[in-house]
Amino acid sequence: MKQRKEEGHAKKTDRISVLPDRVIYHILLLLPTIDVFKMIFLIKNWRRVWASFPLVLDFHHKFAYGTERHNQLKLIKFVEYVFLMPRKHIARLSTFRLNLDYFDDDARIHTWLSFVAESNVEELDLAVSYYRLPQTILHARSLRVLKLAMVRLEVKFGSIMLPSLKTLSMNMVMLDDKTIYKLISSCPALEDLDINWCCGLSNLQVSNPNLKSLQVQHRCPLPIQIEAMNLESFAYKGNYDQCKIRFVACQALRSLSLSETVFAEQWLRDQIFRLPQLKNLKARSWGIPEKLYY
Repeated sequence: MKQRKEEGHAKKTDRISVLPDRVIYHILLLLPTIDVFKMIFLIKNWRRVWASFPLVLDFHHKFAYGTERHNQLKLIKFVEYVFLMPRKHIARLSTFRLNLDYFDDDARIHTWLSFVAESNVEELDLAVSYYRLPQTILHARSLRVLKLAMVRLEVKFGSIMLPSLKTLSMNMVMLDDKTIYKLISSCPALEDLDINWCCGLSNLQVSNPNLKSLQVQHRCPLPIQIEAMNLESFAYKGNYDQCKIRFVACQALRSLSLSETVFAEQWLRDQIFRLPQLKNLKARSWGIPEKLYY
């Protein structure tokens, strides 16, 4: 009889609510944002934990056609519901991710990003087709990681101030030579830079003394000049076009990868001569049919 009572008591024990705060937080990190909100309103203790740890908001949506439009509108309403919550329920915002296709309300996204910047966000991942990035984000002093896709970036007036930014990734971003040069040179802590399939570039100049890793992928012939004294790794992927890369003061470079591009063997030898720390080389050109490893 006693044993049955103990078993019954064990069944009634709420083991979820007594989990350590750190465990609850990691469980919440693994869930989609919309499911996180369901959980914190079902379990009161989890709401407290959610409000006391750095916040991760991930709003991801691939909009196609037809009934998917309804799903997109639901996502927009959910984003605004979160941002309308009292500040006391939202801890420091660690990460904000937003993926929206074919969304034409720039003013609404501006409002969301203003909230994000004011919350001292550390990582921003933004993919919104043809959206013009506001100046607010280019002054986010707390930002450490910035990932942009399919947005428009213009810096005609004013400055860029991203003193904490360490990682910058741009995929299919629309910008010109002056804008990207100003952006890269205005990030004194920048270490990792990816420039993939961006539009509007005709002469890429990369200048940053603290940069350690650089990756460039481009569809058209693109002259590139790199001035980065601490650069350790560089990877370039073209579209079987002429390689027009010039290394300036890159003596720390240890790893070089060149693919789907065209260059002369003598050009490659000249680059090796100018890079005294080079240890790993992977290159393939129409002029050199086999891969070279150094």
